[in-house]
Amino acid sequence: MAIELPDIRAEWNFGDTKKSRANFENLIKKYSTHEEYILELKTQIARTLGIESSFDEAHKLLDEVNKSLKENQKTAIARYYIERGRVYNSDNKRNEAVQEFLKALEASKDIKHEHLIVDSAHMLAIAGPKFKDQKKWTEIALEEAKKAKDSKVQDWRGSLLNNWGSSLFEQKQYKEAMKIFKDALEFRKTKSNTEAIIIAKWSVARTHRALNEVDKALVIQLSLIKEWDKIGKKDGYVYEELGEIYLLTKEDEKRKKYFQMAYEELSKDKWFVKNESKKLDRLGALSK
Repeated sequence: MAIELPDIRAEWNFGDTKKSRANFENLIKKYSTHEEYILELKTQIARTLGIESSFDEAHKLLDEVNKSLKENQKTAIARYYIERGRVYNSDNKRNEAVQEFLKALEASKDIKHEHLIVDSAHMLAIAGPKFKDQKKWTEIALEEAKKAKDSKVQDWRGSLLNNWGSSLFEQKQYKEAMKIFKDALEFRKTKSNTEAIIIAKWSVARTHRALNEVDKALVIQLSLIKEWDKIGKKDGYVYEELGEIYLLTKEDEKRKKYFQMAYEELSKDKWFVKNESKKLDRLGALSK
């Protein structure tokens, strides 16, 4: 009788890549005779390294996986492509990332793997250099999630709506973004993921600020500090938004306070330091 292998998704803790990596390494030891599963787990270890900006190490591990892959290991092949793409994307190499995600989508469709189909389309929307590409791939991902039989794949709707709202926000289509963010929040409320709900509320509040609805934005962002506190966490992005709000209302002491808090928190984020250095410098300047 075939052994039911642990669901890789259940081993992820996106707030703690080291813990996630330890989970995958433990599974590799436990299921050492399952070749394809081990290769899948190694792609996830590479993903943790990419999130930590250890790009060379991640690519080296993926090179090892690629050398070991066999033609019939189709799930591992699909995961290899998507994680190679994710590492490229985290390193701001979008063109290379798109090519890998296209291969991942094709490989995922070949085996009718619902999760990886939606994940590949979702990553194509993120990596797509043009707004029309983001729209196209988000719509495809939403449609695939909607028709999926796996309820966990259907749950992708929250992330997809949030990402699409962010794309609209970047295009300064704030009213359209607000509608999508509110849809995302309502969807998140039907689930039990506290952090996802908080992030959805943050997106709504940020859009209130962009629409010059400062009072509404302020009430939500202040409430989010308390919500993060309840689960023992801090969020530099909430502090940043509060700094922006107090900059608009010309409350200098509060502006300095929250920009300083944002600077301290976001300075701990390797990705932010590397990719948003100008924004980090601005936070530092506005804290004085």
